[in-house]
Amino acid sequence: KLDGIGVFERLKSDPRTQSIPFMYVTGLVEREHVRPGASLGADAMLIKPFLLTDLLATVNDCLSKSHDRIHG
Repeated sequence: KLDGIGVFERLKSDPRTQSIPFMYVTGLVEREHVRPGASLGADAMLIKPFLLTDLLATVNDCLSKSHDRIHG
């Protein structure tokens, strides 16, 4: 029964999953709801509703940044 922040914290604390890019999606747009994921170091965020093109661009951006971190 974890929320997105809880899932993110677990993934980042486990050496087996800490390098996986993390993108979260929220329907909450108030600053106090958006800020925790960003301040914890999530790679990206999408606010619902979003377009498929936005989702694809965000996933691509996360994967590119991850690739760059791993391969310099």
